[in-house]
Amino acid sequence: MQFTIRDRYACGAAHFWDAIFFDRAYNEALFREGLGFPQFEVLRQETSAEGVVRRHIRVMPRLDAPAPIRKLVGDALVYEEDGRYDPAVGHFVSRTVPNRLADKFNLTADLWLEPVGLTASDRVVRFEVSARILGLGGLVEKFVERSLRDNYGRSAAFTNRWLADHPDPQSASTSSERPPSP
Repeated sequence: MQFTIRDRYACGAAHFWDAIFFDRAYNEALFREGLGFPQFEVLRQETSAEGVVRRHIRVMPRLDAPAPIRKLVGDALVYEEDGRYDPAVGHFVSRTVPNRLADKFNLTADLWLEPVGLTASDRVVRFEVSARILGLGGLVEKFVERSLRDNYGRSAAFTNRWLADHPDPQSASTSSERPPSP
């Protein structure tokens, strides 16, 4: 199953990658406060001389799953996301591996930003999810899609509140240079 999520952010792409997406304080606040996840940990984050960022995180999300899924994964689902951002193409590509059923489940994401005017961007994420679980694969895939849509929606709202407190300096200078409206 493939699907795409698109959300508007009040910042440009450079500010998003540098001051939001790879910022540890932002991520800690997003996962713990914005999403209410009991566990979030950056296991590794490295930047190469070419600006390529590799990030590996471990997360325990809130799990509000239907009974058949809870029976499969238990009450404490943990997943690790291994991702790579290449500034030459402006994409963060990741693979998510759960602590249970990893051999029967695949989740990949491709995230990028599209500029909208001078002071905003659309965060676009294309997901591919597959669950090869006899009789429950479709249910798991639909649950994952619903969970991702919910969490990314809450993430967008949190991020825009965060941006109001941590504005993009480029957006501020660009908007102040515009002539006043008649």
